[in-house]
Amino acid sequence: RQLREAQAFLIQSEKMASIGQLAAGIAHEINNPMAYVVGNSHMLRDYVANLTEMLKAYDQHFKELAATGAPQCQEHASRIQEARDSLDIDHICVDIQGLLDDSQEGMDRVLHIVRNLRSFSRIDQAEHMAMSSLNEGIQSTLGIAHNELAHRAQVTTELGDIPDIPCNAGEINQVILNILVNAAQAIAEQDREDMGHIVIRTFQDGDHVVCTIADDGPGIPQENLTKIFDPFFTTKPVGQGTGLGLHISYDIIVRQHGGRLSVESELGKGATFTFALPIHGKPSTDAEQGQEHEREDCAVC
Repeated sequence: RQLREAQAFLIQSEKMASIGQLAAGIAHEINNPMAYVVGNSHMLRDYVANLTEMLKAYDQHFKELAATGAPQCQEHASRIQEARDSLDIDHICVDIQGLLDDSQEGMDRVLHIVRNLRSFSRIDQAEHMAMSSLNEGIQSTLGIAHNELAHRAQVTTELGDIPDIPCNAGEINQVILNILVNAAQAIAEQDREDMGHIVIRTFQDGDHVVCTIADDGPGIPQENLTKIFDPFFTTKPVGQGTGLGLHISYDIIVRQHGGRLSVESELGKGATFTFALPIHGKPSTDAEQGQEHEREDCAVC
């Protein structure tokens, strides 16, 4: 059984690493052509502004020619006006700026997604710890989880003034994503008409930075609290969950970073996951060994 758990854990960990590499690659591939699109968009905006000014100048001279009363000038002015009306130039001049603004908004959205992908995967830190901002990791992960959270829960963030910490940012982001997805899915299982609510807070507590993720979902039965971080434990139907997400999260926070991960819940009143990471990095080996004995106490009813 232990061998089977270890094999499944390694497979799932490799999947997460592969997804991170894939996300970083996709972000890079999207970012390159987007640089051309954004650059060209700025040039187009300048060109449109110049053409609009030229049209205004033409319009002014056209009115002056028409006002001369000369038959030939009036004939040309009439033809120009007919062409202007048939091509709907006045509407184009008004509408084109809005089209450019909409295009810019779309490009900004794509670039925002790319930044979130790159920040979330943090492939540059895949093999080592580096000073990272937990608050920035939360923001980028929320961008990645947008589709999962949309129409299910409103998210409120109360991010405190906390220091950067030495950590593997990609792995910490994966923990945040696991907890958010679990919260969104739990809320979705409820028979409710209103949106759910998820509150994310960060603050400093002594020599740790702390993150709490609270939802107003159905809560966790008391008998499941002590098993929730066990490998393969899941209440989802077969095929809809591996039961490894929170187990891997526990491994990342406690074993790999020397932190703490716990859950508080009351049936019908939602759940709150809390993890704390040491500001000065993973504790020494002796302290790390002490963390192993905390697991049985990590679930608080």
